[in-house]
Amino acid sequence: MKSCPEIERTHALADGELSDTEADAARDHLADCEVCQAELSDVLQLGAAVADAGVANKSNVISLAGYKRKRALIAGGVAMAAAAAATIFLVTRPPATDPKQPPQVAQLELGLAKARQFEGRIDWAGASAYRPYDVQRGGEAHESIPLAQLAELEKRGDFRGVAMAYLLNGDVKQARTYLDKASNATAADRALLALAANDPATALMLADQALEKDSTDRGAQWNRALALRELGLHLASAAQFDAIAATNETGWAAEATERKNKLEREWAARDGVVKAVVAHGTTGLTVDDARALPGLTRLYFYDALRVAPTAPAVEQLAPVAEALDAASGTKDATAALAHVAAANFAQRGPLAATYAEILANKPPTDRAGYLAKLRAAKADDLLIGTLLRFDAGSITPANAKEFAALTTASSDPWMKALGVEQRAATQFAAGDWLGTEATLRAGLASCTHPYRCARQNFVLGRAYLMLERLTDARTTLATTWKIAHGAGETLIEENLLPILAEAYAQDDATGSGLPLARAYSHEVRLRAPDNCDYEEREHELLATTLINQLKPEAARAELAKLTCAHAESPFSLFNRAEIERDRAEPGEVAKIRGSIGQLRSDPATVPAAQAMLDAIEGRLLVVHDPATARPLLRRAIERADKLPAWDIEVRRARAYAYADLVLAAAKANDATAALALLVEEAGVPAPAGCVVGVAVDDQRRFVVARGSDHQLRLHYDETRRDTAVDPGSIVPAELVATLAGCATVDVLARAPLHGTPRILPPEIAWRYVSPRNAPVGPQASRSVVVADAEPPASLGLPRLAAWSSAPGAMLLSGPAATPTAVLAAITDAGDVVIDVHGLDGGADAAYLALSPDAAGLYVLTPNMVRATKLTGSPMIVLAACHGSKGASVMHEPWSLPSAFVFAGARAVIASPEPMPDRDASIFFDELRAKTLAGTPIAVALRDVRTAWLTANRGNWVRDLIVFE
Repeated sequence: MKSCPEIERTHALADGELSDTEADAARDHLADCEVCQAELSDVLQLGAAVADAGVANKSNVISLAGYKRKRALIAGGVAMAAAAAATIFLVTRPPATDPKQPPQVAQLELGLAKARQFEGRIDWAGASAYRPYDVQRGGEAHESIPLAQLAELEKRGDFRGVAMAYLLNGDVKQARTYLDKASNATAADRALLALAANDPATALMLADQALEKDSTDRGAQWNRALALRELGLHLASAAQFDAIAATNETGWAAEATERKNKLEREWAARDGVVKAVVAHGTTGLTVDDARALPGLTRLYFYDALRVAPTAPAVEQLAPVAEALDAASGTKDATAALAHVAAANFAQRGPLAATYAEILANKPPTDRAGYLAKLRAAKADDLLIGTLLRFDAGSITPANAKEFAALTTASSDPWMKALGVEQRAATQFAAGDWLGTEATLRAGLASCTHPYRCARQNFVLGRAYLMLERLTDARTTLATTWKIAHGAGETLIEENLLPILAEAYAQDDATGSGLPLARAYSHEVRLRAPDNCDYEEREHELLATTLINQLKPEAARAELAKLTCAHAESPFSLFNRAEIERDRAEPGEVAKIRGSIGQLRSDPATVPAAQAMLDAIEGRLLVVHDPATARPLLRRAIERADKLPAWDIEVRRARAYAYADLVLAAAKANDATAALALLVEEAGVPAPAGCVVGVAVDDQRRFVVARGSDHQLRLHYDETRRDTAVDPGSIVPAELVATLAGCATVDVLARAPLHGTPRILPPEIAWRYVSPRNAPVGPQASRSVVVADAEPPASLGLPRLAAWSSAPGAMLLSGPAATPTAVLAAITDAGDVVIDVHGLDGGADAAYLALSPDAAGLYVLTPNMVRATKLTGSPMIVLAACHGSKGASVMHEPWSLPSAFVFAGARAVIASPEPMPDRDASIFFDELRAKTLAGTPIAVALRDVRTAWLTANRGNWVRDLIVFE
C-alpha cells in the first residue's frame, strides 16, 4: 500500500489542528498527492458519518483507512462531529408522509464571518446573503469553512456548494474541480472562479454569457463590473456598478455606489495628471509632472529644450531633467540638457524662436530654408522635432532616410526608439507589415523607456492585425495596455482602446471576443462621449461581429443605436448590405445602392475600396436579383486580381465575390458552374477524378460531389443557423455514398471549412486541395527532422519524446531550432518531419513553439511560412498538436498546412487536435514508410489509419488530414 510522509499533516488538517499558514501548505500538498487525497476523503466520510450517526461503531469506521493513526482518526471524527453541531445549520422540510422516513435536508448554510473576504458575488443559496466586504490588511483573504461542512455538502451531492466553499476558503483549484462536477453550475459561477484566478478576460466573457440568458442575473452583473475594473476599464466598470446601484438591492446597491464613486475618482485623478502635463506644455513643466507621468512629461521636456532661447533658460529645466532620470534610472534627460546648454545660442536662439512658432501652429513660409539652417547649425535635436512637426507627427517617405540617420546617430535611447517607431510607421503606411514587424522586434529588444516601448508595441500590434495574426496582435496590444496603464498614460490608452476592440471583434464567428470588443468600445466612448467617430466605430464593429455570428437582427439593433451623423464608408455599407440582403426591402436597398454610388464616384475612393464596393453591391443583390449581381461580383474579382495581394481588403473583396457567385450557381442547381468557380478561386488544376466541393456563407450551404460514375450531384440549402460546424454533417450521406469505389477524393473547400477534420469517413482516401504559389517541381532527396526544440520555459510545455527514426536526415534540435533556422533548413528539403509543440491560436491559426532566437522570437506562424519558398517540393509531416487548426476567418484558408502548400510543399499531413506524443511518432513512422515506398499520401493515411482503428490503437488518428 502506498504511503506518504504528509499523512500526519493531512489528518491534522482534517482535525483543525493547523494554523492558517500550515493549513494552506497542507492544501497545496493535497492538490498533487493522490495518497493524501484518498486519505482526506476517508477522513471526511468518517466525519460525515459521525455527524449523522455518532461514534457507536468505531471499529467499522476505522477500517476505512489503512494506516496506523487509528486514535487520531477517531478523535478527528469526534472533532468534526462537534464542529458540525456548532456550525452547520440544517433547514428541514415538513415531515415526510411516511413517519419512518427522516426529514429531507433542503439547504445547508455555511458558518460564515460577518464580513466577506472575497469581492465577488456568490449566487449559491448557502452563501448568497449580503455581507459587507472587509479584509484584514496584510492578512490572507479567505474564509475558514470547516472541513466537516465540505463533507456534508459533498455527501448531499451539492458539488456547486462544495465549489463555492472551497472558493471562499481560497482554494480556486479545488473549487474548479468540484464545479466541473456540478450539473447546476452556471456561467456566472465560472466567471467568479475566473476572477479568483486573476483571469478577468475570461470572467467578462462568462459573465456576459450569463447575462445573455438572464439580463437580471445580479451575480453576473456584479462580477462583470469587477472583471471590467481588473481589465483597467474604470469607467465601464463604474457604469456597471451604477446600474447595480439602481436596483436598490439591500447591501449590494450601497456597496455598488461606493465602488462606482471610487472608480470615478480614480479615473479623474489619472486623467487629471495627464491634463495637467498637457496644460503645462513646454513652458510650465514641473518636477511633480516628471514624477507622476515621466513618459508624457519627457515628450514635452524635449520640446522645452528646443524652444529655450538661452542657456540659463535651459538650466531652469534641470530639476525636471533630474526627476525624469530618477524615474527612469538613467541619465538621458540630464545628458540631453547638458548638450543643449553647451550650444552657441547666438546661432541657436533664433532657430529656437522659429521652432516655438511652429509649436504655435505658425510655421515659417520658407520651410526648406529653415531646415537648411538647422542642418548648417548641426542642431540635430531641433531638426528631429521640426521634421516631425512638418510631417504632422508621422515621418513621410521623403524625410524617412534623414530622420532615420539623425535618430540612429543620437546617443539618447529615447531618440533611437523614436526613430525605430517612425521607421516602422513608414513601413506600415506602405503596407510592408512584415518589414514593420522586423523593425519593431529589433527595436523592442533595446527599448528602455516605457512610453516609447508602448508606442512601438502599438504599431506592432496594428501590423499583426493587418497580417491577421490575431493571437500575436492581442498579446502585443495587451502588453501595450499593460505598459500604458501602469504608467498612467491615458492618451495612449485612448488610442489603444479602439484597436483592442477591433482585435477581439475581427472575424469572430464564435462570439468569444464579443464581450471584450464591447467592453473596450464602451470604455473609449465613456472617456470621449462627444466623439462621433468613436460612437460610429463602436456600433459598426459590434454589428460586424454579430453578423459573423449569424445574428442579423441583433446587428440591426446595434446600428440603430447610432445617434451621431456620419459619412458612409465601405465598412458601414458592408454591414447594412449584410443585414438587408435577405429581407431586401426596396427602399432600404435603393438607399444603400445610392450611398455605394456616391462613394464609387468619389475621387478619394482608392482601388481596393472600389473592389469592395462592387462586392458589397453584388452581395446586396445576389439573393433577389442575381442577374444584376453577377457582373458586379465579376468586376470585384477583376479589380482585386490587379491589386497587391497583401492588402487584406483586396483579398476580402475577392473572396466575398466568389462566395456569392458560387452559391448563386448552386442555388440555380448549376453544379458544373459551381465546381468550376471553386477551382477558379483556388487557382488549382481542375480535379479529373472524384471530387467534393463545399462552401458555406451565412445561412447557405452548398456541396457538390463527383464519384466514380463521373456524375456531378449537388446539394444546396439555406438552413444554417449556427456558426458551429459538425464535420460529419457537412457532406450529406447521399453524396458520401456516391464516393464508394473512388481511389482518392479531392476536396475543394472554401474558408472556413478548409482544414476541417472528419469531413469524409476514415475509410475514404481524401485530401484537401490547397492553393499554391508555384507548380510542384521534382521532390528533393534531402531529409530534415526538427525535434527537441526548447520553447520558453514560461510556456510550461513538457519535453517531447525523441523522434524514433529518420536515418540520414539532418536533425535540427535544441537551441538551434529557431523559426528562422527551421525555415532555412527546409527550403530545399524533400522530406520534412516537424516534431514540436503546436499551440492553439484561438481565433487565429495554430502556430509552432520553437526555440527563441536572439530577439526572443520563438513562434512559427502561417504568415512566416507563406513568405518562404520551398524549392524541394517536400512532403511535410507536421507532428504537432493543433498543427492544422486554421483561423476562424471567412475569406481564405489560413493555417500552417495551407501556408506550407502555398510556399511549395508537395503535401502536408497534420491534425487540428491534440495527439499523444509516443503514439504519434510510431504512427507517422508507419505512414512515412508507406509514402516513401510509393503509396499515394492520401491512400497511405487511409490504410494506416484503418489499421490503427481496427486495432483500437487510438481514436485521435481520425483527425489527421492530408493537404496537397
